[in-house]
Amino acid sequence: MQVTADGAITIGGPDHRHSSNKSAEKLWQTLHPAAGTLGIPLCTSWDNFHKADLGFWRALREVPALLELMDLSKKVDHMFGIGEGVLALHAVGAASQAFGKPRRAAAPGGTRKVGHLRHVPRALAFTIKDS
Repeated sequence: MQVTADGAITIGGPDHRHSSNKSAEKLWQTLHPAAGTLGIPLCTSWDNFHKADLGFWRALREVPALLELMDLSKKVDHMFGIGEGVLALHAVGAASQAFGKPRRAAAPGGTRKVGHLRHVPRALAFTIKDS
């Protein structure tokens, strides 16, 4: 058995770089009062989703083209993702005979970088209508 969570819930080990309320550790020690002594391990860690996201982000930072793509999608979202920008983007799509309704390129954020990145190229382009 193991208690897994994100960094707000578990400290994530001795090399952690963030603060945590340590709820996972407190839960584990409630269930196993001798944890941390007598050779009984403290079995708490970050969940696989957050570990994978962190690994992806570290790898992404090594590829300049992907960083530029993330930055571009953030800029497009800030220009055309809210308020009058959405109206302008949809007006351009509606005025064009060759293109359909443009998609919104939401800015990347939080722990959704992998999912976000797979939608960016399609979201930055208009959908060409079949004639």
